[in-house]
Amino acid sequence: MKHVAGAAALSVVAWVMVGCASTEIKDSWRNPEATPESFQFEKILAMAIVDDIVTRRVAEDELVQVIERGEVVPSYTVLTQADLQNAERAKEKIQEEGFDGVVTLRVANVDKTVTYVPGSYAGPHSSFWGYYGYAWPTAYDSGYMRTDTVATIETNIYALNPEKLIWSGTSETFNPRTTREVVDDIARAVGAELMEQGLMAPK
Repeated sequence: MKHVAGAAALSVVAWVMVGCASTEIKDSWRNPEATPESFQFEKILAMAIVDDIVTRRVAEDELVQVIERGEVVPSYTVLTQADLQNAERAKEKIQEEGFDGVVTLRVANVDKTVTYVPGSYAGPHSSFWGYYGYAWPTAYDSGYMRTDTVATIETNIYALNPEKLIWSGTSETFNPRTTREVVDDIARAVGAELMEQGLMAPK
């Protein structure tokens, strides 16, 4: 697995925003019994837990692209929207398809902060004309308000045979842009975390 990504309703707006994205793992948990062999799945279900079907498809398609070990299948090709509301039916279908691993992504929270960025400060100057030459060009630089968005994403990696949680992590993406870029950013961050924990070797 080159990269491995990570319960309210989610709209496209929560995933696709304007800005410069960066992702950092804030918290993670690993199963004490987990080893690199724990990630040797043969058939992986890529699942974005998202109400919006378009966002779900885009996110899962990107997960398929960034997970390189084993066969990876987006959940929307296996589970309908109706199936998602019926745990027993979903379980039956997943078992019928022979999946032995699942990677899930879920948006846990989206925060927006508004910050005032002050304009230029002239400060005192030893001469009037020196001050004049500096102050007037910046007279109308009065500062501005900046809105930043932080999306908290929960990523889980499950084994299904036997069923157990292998790894779980929470990441924060600062000013997320497109869904694809967010998923790829998370995948890189999670992959790096797994390698640091000795659970995955570089490809």
